[in-house]
Amino acid sequence: MPNKKKVSQVESYSSLVESNPDFFVVSYDRTTHKAMEDLRKKLREANSSLTVLKNTLFEKAIEKQAVSNEAIGEIKEKAFPLKGSSALVTTSGDWSTGLKAFAEYIKKDQTMAFKFGFLDGTAYDGKSMESIAKLPAKPELMAKVIGVIKSPMVKTVVSFKFTMQTFVTVLSEAARKEEASS
Repeated sequence: MPNKKKVSQVESYSSLVESNPDFFVVSYDRTTHKAMEDLRKKLREANSSLTVLKNTLFEKAIEKQAVSNEAIGEIKEKAFPLKGSSALVTTSGDWSTGLKAFAEYIKKDQTMAFKFGFLDGTAYDGKSMESIAKLPAKPELMAKVIGVIKSPMVKTVVSFKFTMQTFVTVLSEAARKEEASS
């Protein structure tokens, strides 16, 4: 007979994963309590939260979610069984802010690392999560793309404008010379 406390813990993890489709799991071996509280504060500022996990119970919650969501089933293949101390970071809204907040924090605290993540319906391993965290945020990328698209148009307009201004200047000088000689 399963322990009621463990069953409720599995249900809690399952509802966390279901209500937050973008999440990542991190390791925190040898991390102090103060460091965990500092990280929680940084993540709260980024609209994210950190929950300490019991590995086997979280695995059961993922298996339960994999029944309804095949993409979550990829996590089982890439990351299970979980080893060591694990924590779940859930993000609300834009996941890139929470991911960046954690990546910035682990630069200072080497006792933490990415294990795996599930972002935009795709499972990623720890190395891929590190690479994704290094990318610019979505708004910054969109601004860069718009700038690249807009740049040739602006250069074309400026070159036409410059050519027309030069042409008008040459014509007005020729007209002045014509008036001066007459």
